[in-house]
Amino acid sequence: MSSIFICYSRVDQQMTEHLALLLRKAFNHVWYDDNLHGGEEWWSEILKEIAACQHFVLLMSDASLNSDWCQKELNEALRLNKHILPVLVRARTHIPDDLGRIQHIDMATGVSVEGLNQLYATLIRHAREETVAKARQKQSNADRRLLERLWLFIDGLYIELLN
Repeated sequence: MSSIFICYSRVDQQMTEHLALLLRKAFNHVWYDDNLHGGEEWWSEILKEIAACQHFVLLMSDASLNSDWCQKELNEALRLNKHILPVLVRARTHIPDDLGRIQHIDMATGVSVEGLNQLYATLIRHAREETVAKARQKQSNADRRLLERLWLFIDGLYIELLN
């Protein structure tokens, strides 16, 4: 099952907690920094969680988009080619062009059934596409290995006919 990392600003903590509670009913691993404890190296823990996640959910508000830490988390997720899923949590948020090109889910008026359905559908669809892509890559690798083994037995005349 997919794992989800939630990136947010402290001003959106109530929304984050509510959304995480709902996501945890459907997904095995939903992480945000609610479980960091004193004495932990929090940045290395965050980096570990970003590396392990399949989905990076960015709760967009002016506060999160202007936060240096949220930007560092987003840059790490982008560097690792994570599935970025922007969720608008505050109306009148100025969305930068690079994030504006990614379809976002609008929850600016709060968590609604429609917004939650869109979020679930997007997460499930992306996980399915990722599974299919991995299966295709695995088959392609197997085909390549088979062709490498058979290459010695293929007649050069046959290859000329194929061309």
